[in-house]
Amino acid sequence: MLTNLEAAGQCIAVERLLCFAGRDSLTVLENIPDGTCLLDVSNCRSLTQLPKLPDSLNLLDVTGCPSLTLLPALPKALWALLLSGCNQLSQLPWLPPELMYLVATNCRQLKELPPLPSALKDLKLDGSIYIEQLPCLPPNLRSLHLRGLSRLTELGPLPNSLEFLDLTGCSGLRELPNLPSSSVVT
Repeated sequence: MLTNLEAAGQCIAVERLLCFAGRDSLTVLENIPDGTCLLDVSNCRSLTQLPKLPDSLNLLDVTGCPSLTLLPALPKALWALLLSGCNQLSQLPWLPPELMYLVATNCRQLKELPPLPSALKDLKLDGSIYIEQLPCLPPNLRSLHLRGLSRLTELGPLPNSLEFLDLTGCSGLRELPNLPSSSVVT
């Protein structure tokens, strides 16, 4: 049974990419080599924790890891964080300033977000049903997906850069802020 990085053997390592996607029996990664730029542990259903992440990491994909309960500190170089289906994840660590893409859909225990970095362009929270409020939205945000956030009661000012806004199923919203003229709302 594959339970840690040393036993992985079948890990795909191409230059600075580590891919363990779909390894159902993987429970813990003990060490990620320095210089790794992309880590894909998507659909590792038994994965409960990650080790310290290397400073070089740009993209982290933990999509479909329902047993993951906590993320370690995120490296400053990270620009994409994919967390869909992390059902036990109840909070996120501080988000690095270079983060441009945050996908945390169907994170059913996630209750709040830390402050959002100003570089963030896409935020997808569809189905993360316990989120009641959002932090201040960054000035460069282009796309905001909030489908099914029925507990969300208010939405602060929207940045002028916003091009797409999905509020389908946000039944708790009492009012909408002024919408930028360039926005498409669904």
